[in-house]
Amino acid sequence: MRGIRDLDEAHALIAWIQGQVNDIYERRDQIAPRYTSQAGLKVMEILKLLPMTNCRALRQSYGDFQSFFPEAFCRAWRKSGSSL
Repeated sequence: MRGIRDLDEAHALIAWIQGQVNDIYERRDQIAPRYTSQAGLKVMEILKLLPMTNCRALRQSYGDFQSFFPEAFCRAWRKSGSSL
């Protein structure tokens, strides 16, 4: 798992996931299936919600995210004056 600081945090995350799955399983008779798909999240829509205050730290924290979060996007966003 990426982003986990230590073994204790990993165990806590696994325990939380297991609790969520068990809860859903216990409520399976009360949950109606949804047969229609939902619109997926688009990376650019998510990026536009970010404040763009520390682009370098974001890219360093999420190495695989670099391909979706180029420096040019960050510079263009700041120049446009866009904000929330």
